[in-house]
Amino acid sequence: MKLSVKDYLKQGEASIMKGDFDSAIASFTNALELDPMQAAAYRGRAFSYIKKGEFDKAVNDSTKSLEIEKNSADSYDYRATAYTGKGELEKALVDINKAIELEDDYAVFYNNRGQIYFKKGELDLAIADFQKALAIEPNYRLSYRNLCQAYNSRAMVYSEQRGEHDLAIADFSKVIEMEANEAVLYTNRGKAYVNKKDYDSAIKDFLKAVELDPDFSIAYYNTGYSYFQKKELDKAIVFLTKAIELDPQFPNIFASRGNAYYGMGEFDHAISDYQKAIELNPKDALSHFNLGNSYKEKGDHEKAEKYLSLSRNLIGAV
Repeated sequence: MKLSVKDYLKQGEASIMKGDFDSAIASFTNALELDPMQAAAYRGRAFSYIKKGEFDKAVNDSTKSLEIEKNSADSYDYRATAYTGKGELEKALVDINKAIELEDDYAVFYNNRGQIYFKKGELDLAIADFQKALAIEPNYRLSYRNLCQAYNSRAMVYSEQRGEHDLAIADFSKVIEMEANEAVLYTNRGKAYVNKKDYDSAIKDFLKAVELDPDFSIAYYNTGYSYFQKKELDKAIVFLTKAIELDPQFPNIFASRGNAYYGMGEFDHAISDYQKAIELNPKDALSHFNLGNSYKEKGDHEKAEKYLSLSRNLIGAV
C-alpha cells in the first residue's frame, strides 16, 4: 500500500519516540519527496539530526522549516540547539530569544536559553532562566539539574576567581539544599570556608562529605589540611594517612603529611613523605625546599644544601 505524507510523518514521530533517528530521517525524507512544503517534516528531520550530532544539517532543515512557517517557535528552538552544538552561541541566542518571543510560557525554551548562557559563562542569566523554567514547570528535572550546576559553577567563580567567599558559600548552600546527598557539594563548600580561613566550618563540611562517601580521598585530604591549619597535627596525620590509603598517587597528600610531621619534629617521617611527593611530582619546588629544611634540622647539611639548591633551580625555571 502506498503511504501518504501523513503516514510518513507518523512513522518519523514513532521512530523518534523509539530513539531510532536514522529511521526517523528516512521517513521525514520520504514525506518531503511527496510534499517539499511540509514544514513539520523539516522540523522532525532537524530534531533527528540534532540527536545524531549532525548540526549543519539540522540548521539547514530548521531554516527550510522557517521559510515555510516563519512563526514556528519549535523551528527557532531547534536551530538554536543546532547552533549551540556548533559553538555559534550568539546565533543560538538570537534564535532562542525569537522562540521565547513567540511562545513565552514554555519551560523548555527557558531551559535551553539558560544552557546557552551557561556556555557563554553568563551564570546570573543562566540561573534566572533555569528558575523561570522551573516556575513554569516545577517538576522539570533537567532544569533542576541545570540550576544546580549553574549555582555550583557560579560559586566556583566567586570562590576561586573573585575571592568572594561568602557569595560562594551562599551558592554552594543553595545547591546543597537541592542535592543534599552529594559529597562533592559539601567538599566544594568546605573549600570556600578554607579560603576564608573558617576551618571549623570547613571541617564540618568535609566530615559530612566523608560520611556520604567514605572512599572520597579528597574529602579526607581537605580535612587533614584543615586540621593542619588549626595546628591539630595528630588529627591532620590521621586524615592525611587515610587519604593516602585511598589515593597513593596524589603527591599533595604526601607533601601535606610531611608538613604535619615536620611541625611535630618527626623529621624522618617528614623526609620520607617529601621524598614520595617528589617522586610523584619531580618539579615540586616546595617539597624540595621542605626536604632540604628537614635534612637541615637533622644536621645533614650536605643533603640540605642539595635539595635547597634544587628548589631554587626549580623556582627559577618557572
